[in-house]
Amino acid sequence: MRVLLANHHLQYRAGSELYCLELATALQRVGHWEAEEQARRAEHERLLAQLQHQRSELEARARALEAELGAKVGEAANLQAELASEQLFRQQREQELEAIHTSMAWKGVNLLRALKDRTLFVPHTRSRWIYDRVLQRLKAQ
Repeated sequence: MRVLLANHHLQYRAGSELYCLELATALQRVGHWEAEEQARRAEHERLLAQLQHQRSELEARARALEAELGAKVGEAANLQAELASEQLFRQQREQELEAIHTSMAWKGVNLLRALKDRTLFVPHTRSRWIYDRVLQRLKAQ
């Protein structure tokens, strides 16, 4: 019985040592998995920090572009107002020119009337010929 007990004790001890070895191996695997998980987390945190940095850079660039666009829109509005002012100025000058042209035409007509009054009794003079030509040109306009 003693032998049986000793044998049983050896088996128990061998099984216990085997269990301890399996447990140690399992603990090593768990430690390895934990190290891999920590490495993955560190990589994820690094990538997250990199993405946050890129995001902040892109947001800053977007704000700068938005400010630049606002400045360009303001400049375009100023240029558009300046163009409208120039067009109004041009239109006023054209109206003034038209008024001057009309005034000059009426002065010409009045001069022609005066010429007619002086040259009507002389039908074939050079003055009468000039009068007729100028009158034809005015009618053509």
